[in-house]
Amino acid sequence: PAGGTGGSSPAPAGTAPVAGAVPGDDPAVQLLPHQKDILLREMHHRLKNNLQLIASIINLHIRDSDPGDGRQMLRTVQDRIISLALVHGYLYLAPDFSEVHVNRLLPRIVHQVIAMVQGTNDRISLEMSIADLAVTPAQAAPLALLLAEAVANARNQIPAAGGPHHVSVIMNRTGPDHASLVVAHAVTPAALTGNGLPMGAGLGRQLIHA
Repeated sequence: PAGGTGGSSPAPAGTAPVAGAVPGDDPAVQLLPHQKDILLREMHHRLKNNLQLIASIINLHIRDSDPGDGRQMLRTVQDRIISLALVHGYLYLAPDFSEVHVNRLLPRIVHQVIAMVQGTNDRISLEMSIADLAVTPAQAAPLALLLAEAVANARNQIPAAGGPHHVSVIMNRTGPDHASLVVAHAVTPAALTGNGLPMGAGLGRQLIHA
């Protein structure tokens, strides 16, 4: 009642208690970490789907384009988008968002990039050795782009005729906080010197020096 002392007046209808008044064992508070996990997974899932849709649209333009530099440029953009989609697809299914195991992600990117050009799988002998290293999601995206660029460079230099072309993808730990990624290709396995590919002045070289 109005004017009373020693008690608290009931809250007016339609109002909610302030945050400080919520008990620490409130079930809604306990659900917040779980809700955050669900939202992050949904974000990665939608990003993956949107990137795959963009890659499919680009593929339609590739089919309608004339052979030449224009088609090659579209395919390069498609390779990059697919590699990012694979990163988000990995994070969508990963039990832990804080790290990405490269030995699970990078082989998917290699096989996807090689398969983007019809008939390429039959002309490539692939050697792959990826160490079990963990990187952050922020490191995984540029690493995926770098690998896609290097493998696409190897794929695009494969001649239309002739025997199998040998491609090597090796990633090893070189220190506590460092690793080495080498992508090389040659006509014979003996010619795989491990010196990698000349990346030119494109995105691949920019990522290497970033």
